Amino acid sequence: MKQRGMVLTTLLVTAVAGCTSSQDDAICKGFATGSDAVIASSPGVTVDNENRAFDGDLSTASQMYAVTGSGNASFEASGNAVSTAYAGVLLGLPAAQITQVSISALRNGTVVSSGTAGTQSDTSQACPGICQSRDGQTFFGISVEGVFDTIQAAIQISGTTADTLVYELCTRGS
Repeated sequence: MKQRGMVLTTLLVTAVAGCTSSQDDAICKGFATGSDAVIASSPGVTVDNENRAFDGDLSTASQMYAVTGSGNASFEASGNAVSTAYAGVLLGLPAAQITQVSISALRNGTVVSSGTAGTQSDTSQACPGICQSRDGQTFFGISVEGVFDTIQAAIQISGTTADTLVYELCTRGS
């Protein structure tokens, strides 16, 4: 009986340990290792703490907002050449905002893949690419076949002056 209890305890501890979160459970993985920047923005759009969109930490974010309630900004991150299923961006979206995200994956300055990852509002979501939400964050990505070393994310917002949080330009497996 004592040995049976130890086996049961061991199984329970192993099962609980298997439920803990790890980096492999993340919605996406940080990509930037090289140059990264906000490469363009429309008049009236401000991006604060832009380096946080490239720091590899999915819990920190740049804050993008439009004083007029609409506008766009484009982010670019370079990293080690990878071949993964999706390239994209991890966002936190405010209520009452319409957001459209386009992604490009490049290799040595040449576009490997590009397209609209998704459009989201309070009432709908359309994702020609992939959109996955978890814990208040949404990954918008496109499928990429081939190797790439740069991700560009064009983010268009309208409907509110609240912050759009740009957590990370990142990659995701299938």
